[in-house]
Amino acid sequence: MSEESPKTENNHEFRSRLKAEGRWDAYRADIAELQAKIDREEFPTRYKHGLYQLRRKYAPAPSGESHVSASVFEGKPESTFQEDILWVYHSLALDKLDLETCPSAGAYALAMDCRRSADARLDLYKTLLPKMAGGDNRNRSVTDDGDARELVSRFLAESE
Repeated sequence: MSEESPKTENNHEFRSRLKAEGRWDAYRADIAELQAKIDREEFPTRYKHGLYQLRRKYAPAPSGESHVSASVFEGKPESTFQEDILWVYHSLALDKLDLETCPSAGAYALAMDCRRSADARLDLYKTLLPKMAGGDNRNRSVTDDGDARELVSRFLAESE
């Protein structure tokens, strides 16, 4: 099954939205980096593919969610990697991400990426969660709330 394409915007709409979100300069920097990486022989094909990937990266936020200002996270205590990953894991199935409980801008960005991209979700489940546990947990199953609490407690204890 293929992933849904990002909403089609013309170039003017795309540029206007990124400028309004404060992400235009980052997009331009990504284009410059893309251009520098590609061999001249492969340029047309790889550049077109690279631009498509950047359009996906800078796609509109899903489900009516928007990019948020850094001020939303001001005053929040520093979060750990484990707290961020657990928040993303528990938030993915919710209709809307809850900024009140979101531990960091990084957690919010990762959650949005996971909602937008099957590859990002796969990376969360196959790479980030096992890293957080300090090993490979592919064969571990959680059978009840007690097991889940124990697993989360262990993750948090290992991070300290």
